[in-house]
Amino acid sequence: MAILPIVKTPNPVLRQAVKPIGEIDKKIIKLIFDMADTLNAQVDPQGVGLAAPQVGFLLSLFLTKPTPRSNIGAFINPLEIPNDKHTNPDNTSGDKEKLTKKRGLLEGCLSLPNYYSDVSRRPTITIRYTTFDLNKARGGNGYDHLQTKELTQTFNGFPAQIIQHEMDHLKGRLFIDLVLEQKSNLLKLTGDKWEQIELGKTS
Repeated sequence: MAILPIVKTPNPVLRQAVKPIGEIDKKIIKLIFDMADTLNAQVDPQGVGLAAPQVGFLLSLFLTKPTPRSNIGAFINPLEIPNDKHTNPDNTSGDKEKLTKKRGLLEGCLSLPNYYSDVSRRPTITIRYTTFDLNKARGGNGYDHLQTKELTQTFNGFPAQIIQHEMDHLKGRLFIDLVLEQKSNLLKLTGDKWEQIELGKTS
């Protein structure tokens, strides 16, 4: 497999919405493996998620790896289920969803390296998506025997934050947009030095 170059801002591909994936064919599987190798290769900083637009593909696909020891998860054609109502995705009634900000947890992005912010996100998210076991798929059974499955799953805490970040990428949104909307602090890390950045200086 290959390590793909990460698309950086202000490349316009990061601002475009993606298209759904139809058949999960050999090209899509290879892309997923390449993205997994690319995510694993990120060291400074380590990546916890990677969306297809970040490697130049406008496809509804992202990967997550919440911790260095986590298995990489593939999320194909993810669809959010509002308010955790599995039976009726269009049901958006209910109380206003709470936003959460974890003290000491800064959000960043491989496409906007060295910038971080304490943005707030919802503490939980439920999504429906297609996936497969990357470890088994690498085991030599071949693409023709790949077993995909559709799941509906609720994520909480840090995994929920990662998924919301990656879902934004599929809509052409970057975490810097959230920084501006919430008027959060934006910090730049150079070596071991932190610098506060005035809003509007980066995009």
